[in-house]
Amino acid sequence: MIDSQLHLIATDLDPMAIRKVTMKKQTIEANYIVALRPHLKTFLKNISSKFTVAVYTYGIREYAAAMVDLFDPYRKYICRVLSREDTVTF
Repeated sequence: MIDSQLHLIATDLDPMAIRKVTMKKQTIEANYIVALRPHLKTFLKNISSKFTVAVYTYGIREYAAAMVDLFDPYRKYICRVLSREDTVTF
């Protein structure tokens, strides 16, 4: 039996603990200072046991993947990463 209800929980994973991320796209290198909120992994563990978790950003795909790699490198909690390339413009 499939649950026909769709539940959406939207939250801002605005970071708190600082890490440096370097991304390279072709010949461009960008540095970001990223901070992860305290208890983020606990939150993801708890919510992923009840919901399918996806991350969306209007940033580029490489940025989205780099951010998710910081807090879920083995994709134990996050099942899908969506970025601006996944949006439709009218």
